[in-house]
Amino acid sequence: MNIRDKLVHAICVWDRKQRNPYAGAIALRALDAAMDDHTAGVSLARALYDHFSDRLLTALEKAAGLPVTYGGGGHDRGRPE
Repeated sequence: MNIRDKLVHAICVWDRKQRNPYAGAIALRALDAAMDDHTAGVSLARALYDHFSDRLLTALEKAAGLPVTYGGGGHDRGRPE
């Protein structure tokens, strides 16, 4: 399973908990944009951080095997390199 498949799976798991029927589609479009950035040379950690936030960002970072940057409030580590 490649990294994109892992991220899509994480979005699908997250989407099951959402009340907004469009949340999954919006997240998948954001994933496309993040993957385009990553293909253009931006680190995967920064691409995900730029396009996602909150619990979904944490789930995606974990799925990708990256260190978690979003801790909420004062625990946010900031934008990765």
